[in-house]
Amino acid sequence: MSDYQIRSASVFVGGLKMGTFTDGNLSIKSGDEPNFGDNAGTITYSDGVIQATFSADFFEPVQGLGFDLDAALLTKTILNISVGLINGKIYNSDWRPLDSDHTFTIKSGESKGKYNFGSTTPLTRT
Repeated sequence: MSDYQIRSASVFVGGLKMGTFTDGNLSIKSGDEPNFGDNAGTITYSDGVIQATFSADFFEPVQGLGFDLDAALLTKTILNISVGLINGKIYNSDWRPLDSDHTFTIKSGESKGKYNFGSTTPLTRT
C-alpha cells in the first residue's frame, strides 16, 4: 500500500484557477428538522433546504490573487466557485462572499486573507 499525500485544494472562479488555499472549511447542513408527534416522540424529519458555507485562508502574494475577492464582496457579486478535491470530488455552487479578513506578519513578509462564502444554489459534486 502506498502512502497518500494531502495537497492544497485549488479554488476556481468561473472555471479559472483563482488560487490555492492554505486552510479551509466546507460545511454542509441538511436543513432537516425533527417533527414531533403528540406522544413526545420524533416521528420523522422534515426535508429542509441544504445549506453550505465555505471558508478559506489564502496566501496573498504581493501581486494579488489574480481575482479581486474584496471587490466581489463590496459589490455583493455571486461567484461560481469550484473547490476540489474533497473525498475525490469537486464541489461546485454559486457562492456569495460574506466577509473577509486580512492578516499581515511583517517580520516573515507573509500576508494572508480569510474569506467566508455562503451557497446561493444547490451544491453539486462531480
